[in-house]
Order: sequence, then C-alpha cells, then structure tokens
Amino acid sequence: MDNKCGYFFISEHSLVVEVLKGFVHTSDYFKIKEAQIKDKNVLSAKNFLIDFRLNTNDFNFECMKNIYDKASELASFYSRYKSSILADTPLQTAQSILFNSFSDAKGKIFAVFSSMERALAFLFIDSAEKDFIEDKIADFIK
Repeated sequence: MDNKCGYFFISEHSLVVEVLKGFVHTSDYFKIKEAQIKDKNVLSAKNFLIDFRLNTNDFNFECMKNIYDKASELASFYSRYKSSILADTPLQTAQSILFNSFSDAKGKIFAVFSSMERALAFLFIDSAEKDFIEDKIADFIK
C-alpha cells in the first residue's frame, strides 16, 4: 500500500518554511517536490495547504499525524539540546541521535543537518514561529 506523506522543514535563519511533498512507495522510492512559504504569511500558508490537500487526494492523514508527532518529539529534543543538556555531546553524535529520533517505520524521514544551529526538521527556534506552523498543520490534519 502506498503512503503519501508531507515533510515539513523550517530554517531558523531565513524563516522560510519548506514543505516537501514526499511520495513513499512500497519500493522505498522517494519522489520529493518542494514549495516554499515565506515570512510567516498566514494567508499564503493557508492557501498552500489547501492546494496541497486538493492535489493529494489519497493523502494518508494517519501517516501525516505520525510524522507530526515525530517532529514534535524532535523539536522537544532539540530544545533540550539548546538548553545545554547535550553540551558535552560531540556534534556528530548529537546529529545522529536527532536523525534516528526522526525516523518512522513506514520509511526514513529525511532531515538535513548542516550544523545543530541549522538543523532542519521542525526545529523551532522562535516560539511564535512554532505556534504558527503547529496551528497550520493542526488545521490541515483535522
């Protein structure tokens, strides 16, 4: 059975939300398409999510929910990292822990780590930004 999942990433530096639509097939083949929503524009985000929903008729909402839950766990983990809980942990090991925590039985969830400060995968630096995205996703998966 094919699963269609949405991958949500955020860059703390540009504050650009990158929505990656990943199509996860039984062959483990990933086809990724990108789209961007800039400057926390609520209307643009809403319109994009509506368009995203309309163009993925057989979107697996349970899969999206699983990804959302994993992303929330990862955001929490990163928050603890930022609070210096992992201050003595080597960067590479920390990245590995984060990547492994952001995986799902249905397929590996892609995450990009250029550094801990630029980790992309629902790593919310700004609480207002976190609330904004969480609200959009929560509305989307209802």
